[in-house]
Amino acid sequence: MIEEYLLFLQQCPALPQGMVGYSANKWATQVLGDNPACNDVPEQRFDRRQLLNFCDDRANSTVSACACIFAWGGMNRDYGRDFFKKMSAWMTTVDKLRDGAFANRALAYKALSDLKKNGSMPGVGPAYFTKLLFFLSPKHNGYIMDQWTSKSVNLLTGNRTVDINTAGIVTMANTEPNYENFCETIDSLSELLGVTPMEAEEKIFSKGGRNKGLWRQFVINNWSLI
Repeated sequence: MIEEYLLFLQQCPALPQGMVGYSANKWATQVLGDNPACNDVPEQRFDRRQLLNFCDDRANSTVSACACIFAWGGMNRDYGRDFFKKMSAWMTTVDKLRDGAFANRALAYKALSDLKKNGSMPGVGPAYFTKLLFFLSPKHNGYIMDQWTSKSVNLLTGNRTVDINTAGIVTMANTEPNYENFCETIDSLSELLGVTPMEAEEKIFSKGGRNKGLWRQFVINNWSLI
């Protein structure tokens, strides 16, 4: 870790995300229509803990869990429609993820990445399919590799741990070793900060919008392609 960056991060207040994204039921209805698999999708916007609890409850269908994750993430509805049109191509793998059948998070990442590469999982890249990995895996130890967490990891380590293009998009060039290194950095960061890995990930995600968190603004000010 780059010490001066880590020291600044330690000084930044924790900013829980709270409820974000769209109403889950409204998003699911607009994307999936009257699909009965979404009958258990609630009207609410989720916070992170509520969404984890929803996904852990096996009474809720995998389709519903995916819809709630993407609504929480604010996914473009057209991308959501593309994703669910291929449901038969990815459902077995995603159910396997939810069952905890992958030996580790790197293998789970590879399985989802392979689906994307062969056209079976359109509408999502690593920033979104790692949301599935995080929320659906029973251990919740595969973290969300989106633009802000990835830029933070690269900045803190001084390495190009995650491949990010000039538009700030986490690319499909990231393989399972990239993902494992990303997750291991967050695990190490949690120990240095004295928080859980989940809290460490949330801390480096920080807060966007008009009133940005201190860490988010720091990343914007200091980011360069590494």
